[in-house]
Amino acid sequence: MKRTCTYRYIFYSFFFINKILLAQLDSLTYESPENTFARHRIFIGFADLLPHYQDDENRALFFNYSYRTSPFNKANGKIQVKSSFERGLNIVFQTQWEKKWESIGLIIPYIKFGPEIYFGKNIFLSGNVGLALALIYGFYVPIVPLPFAGLNAFYLIDLSEDTSLEFESGFHTFVGPEKAPFLFYFNVGISFN
Repeated sequence: MKRTCTYRYIFYSFFFINKILLAQLDSLTYESPENTFARHRIFIGFADLLPHYQDDENRALFFNYSYRTSPFNKANGKIQVKSSFERGLNIVFQTQWEKKWESIGLIIPYIKFGPEIYFGKNIFLSGNVGLALALIYGFYVPIVPLPFAGLNAFYLIDLSEDTSLEFESGFHTFVGPEKAPFLFYFNVGISFN
């Protein structure tokens, strides 16, 4: 019971702080939301931890929900550079460790921000730094913030005025540890304003 309350407290605190940060960032670069690529995103994806040792095989299927601010004007087709901010939640529901698949419950809330380049025609490239928390369901794990950095690319296919099919691919690495692994991922899903 105590562990559940702790997780709820962290979860609500995390999103409350992000709501405040998001409001601050939006006030600096405000543009009508109907004209920007700010969007809610629901994805399913695949991640592969690229290890330093060949024997390690760490792969995972995951579900992601996030909100990404992207202040680019949809009507402007020119190359633009601005900053973006994303907060979200990854839920890892199946992993491969040492060549066998296991179901685990891994919950990873995160925030990230950084420069983003809009190339026009719904193509984006973004660098970012962020902070994640790893919570393993069913185990008591000390909750330690994990700083990370990465690079990712997006491509959106418009389905309607405010809904898109979105593809994202990229990599992240943890900041700090020596020989930090690279996490490569690919996901696909729906994004909507």
